Amino acid sequence: MALQLSYHAITWGADTLGAIKDISDQGFRGIECFTWVADQYADNPALFKRVLQDHGLQLVALYGGGNMLRESREKDIEYNRRVAEFVAAVGGDRMMLGGGDRRRDKDGNDHFTDDDIKDLGETMNLIGEATLKVGVKACYHPHIGTIGEEKANVDRIFEVTDPQFLFAGPDPAHLLLGGYDPVDFFRRYADRIQYMHLKNVPSMYTAQNWQSELKRQESAKKGGDAATEVIPIFCELAEGQIDLPVIVSFLKERGYDGWVTTEIDGTRKESPRESARLNRVFWEGLGFSLAR
Repeated sequence: MALQLSYHAITWGADTLGAIKDISDQGFRGIECFTWVADQYADNPALFKRVLQDHGLQLVALYGGGNMLRESREKDIEYNRRVAEFVAAVGGDRMMLGGGDRRRDKDGNDHFTDDDIKDLGETMNLIGEATLKVGVKACYHPHIGTIGEEKANVDRIFEVTDPQFLFAGPDPAHLLLGGYDPVDFFRRYADRIQYMHLKNVPSMYTAQNWQSELKRQESAKKGGDAATEVIPIFCELAEGQIDLPVIVSFLKERGYDGWVTTEIDGTRKESPRESARLNRVFWEGLGFSLAR
């Protein structure tokens, strides 16, 4: 089976039903949502499943996670177990674990330690063991702004976690901004990748400058510079600096047959629907058919 294409509802904000319609209309077969749908439909997951089925969609994952350090361990395990139960009830079998608290002092300086990474790993192993019991694989999602941002931390996290309980759920855009060559990551962790996101990064942003560049734009805008536009650090698949077709080719060569979820956090296009249309064109340019 070839890799399967899904789409994240994040671009539509709280309009989950609007996301479902637009994603379906563009021909994608799966959808990932944030975990608030597990709260909204907690008493009737069958209803949410029916809504998706009526639009030809499958729930492929929800995005969980949390601080996941020692002091919040029991709460995080219970929360992610409950999310996994909802995913399974609606017919999915994956979930993302995003996060890992990046401890900072009162001045905003990092002061996390390797013990924090070990604690994170232990918590995620326990979460993964719990979610597997209901048939859902927990996939760690390296993400900027968390303890899993920099390359060294990402490698350490996968070193201290058990591959039978904790899988990889990468996104090339977050890897790049964390200083990790995305292709190197995919080669190194190919056997652990069980799910993933795909988006791109404008060429103006690098691992070294993205935080300062965003602050510069925001400061200029707040200072009354009407000519300054705050440009999101993520963009549509064909419009950034990452050679995403190379990654897709790698996945195909490795025989990856899981879901690849296009995730555009926010768009400068006229609407989320137009953003999804452009991303559909990207996939069709690589030979994928999204016609219904």
